[in-house]
Amino acid sequence: MTTPITFKEACEALDRAAEALRRTGSLFHVIAHARQSGLEDLLNTLDLAEIGIHISGEVAEQTQDWADLFRPPRAKADEVSR
Repeated sequence: MTTPITFKEACEALDRAAEALRRTGSLFHVIAHARQSGLEDLLNTLDLAEIGIHISGEVAEQTQDWADLFRPPRAKADEVSR
């Protein structure tokens, strides 16, 4: 049997997700600024964008996993049947 998840653990996970999304938002802002300033090659914006996409995707998956832990069993069954 698994140990119950505490609200503190969930809050900490959401805090980490929010921080990661703030950082990716900053990264995408830097990319936009570099493109507007003609500095795309200097800052290698394609690689920066891939990093931002990777981080935001991982955070989305982790946050979904935490949300699933708190979803009532009936709601999970309804979601699968759609």
